[in-house]
Amino acid sequence: MLPILAALVPSQNFAICSIVASTTISSATGGNWNCFNNAPANPICLGSVSTWVGITCKAGVVQQVKLAGLKLRGSLPSQIGLLTDLTALNLEGNSLTNSIPSSIGQDSLLTSLDLGDNSLTGNIPSALASLGPLVSLNLGQNSLTGTIPTKLSQLSALTNLDLSGNGLTGPLGALPILPSLQALNLSGNSIQGSIPNAIANLNQLTSLDLSKNRIGGTIPSVLGQLTALRSLNLDSNSLVGSVPSTLGNLPQLTYLDVGNNMLTGALPSQLCSSTVVTLVYGFTSLSCGVPTAGTRLLLFVHPFESHLILCCLYVTRSRITQRQHNPLQASIYLEVCSYFSTI
Repeated sequence: MLPILAALVPSQNFAICSIVASTTISSATGGNWNCFNNAPANPICLGSVSTWVGITCKAGVVQQVKLAGLKLRGSLPSQIGLLTDLTALNLEGNSLTNSIPSSIGQDSLLTSLDLGDNSLTGNIPSALASLGPLVSLNLGQNSLTGTIPTKLSQLSALTNLDLSGNGLTGPLGALPILPSLQALNLSGNSIQGSIPNAIANLNQLTSLDLSKNRIGGTIPSVLGQLTALRSLNLDSNSLVGSVPSTLGNLPQLTYLDVGNNMLTGALPSQLCSSTVVTLVYGFTSLSCGVPTAGTRLLLFVHPFESHLILCCLYVTRSRITQRQHNPLQASIYLEVCSYFSTI
């Protein structure tokens, strides 16, 4: 065995056995993950082969750990930082608790880190900024709190960032500028402030979701500079003013949701007449005039005595179909929908 590899294996084994000790991975894999006295019961890597569920090896070292959706309980041990050859860690869709160990920042070869849909708490560790090659980071659907570390701006290779469904706070203006970012999801937090003009520097964005926060102020016209943008969701905030006409010039846009805000005025005519953009603006004071054939609208009707009903109108060459979330309340809005069926 090469000297470097011989030095790596003990720390690698210790890290894996620490995961065994701090989670229910052994029972979740039917005993496949098993250690005795902090040593693996069976070799983890035999060259580039591993018999351990969810582990991928290369040249005798652990390169990937993928254990998504195994209903794991427990917490991540600090020893996970000893897996210094790790390129991908996926523990999404489990029931892991406690905080994210800052030692993950020592796994400096990681390109993908997915800890989404767990019950993790505490702050997002600034040490994640040390993961220079990181391309995808998913911490969504947890119970993380605090602010988004500004040091994450060091992740120059990051293309996908999902921090949705947490309890994150702080001003949106402190958002780190990540020049390679293509998808940003901050929905379902408690982020405040206004949308900064600096967001125009994220010029690779194809998807931006800021919905269900506490964002106020107006929608900046500089969003019209995000020419790669395909989906923009600003639903359920406290935005005021009008929708800037620059959004009507986005060449790739196919979905825009500005509903549940305090917006007023007329929507850009390019959006109202588009046969490509699905436009959502329910529970606002916005208007779109009379839609033309081919227009795709989503209207919300909210009767006082019933649940929220979603009426989806797809008007295509005088043909309309309806989809409802509550069939029992269909009659309440059939009249609203039928107006468009003659277009």
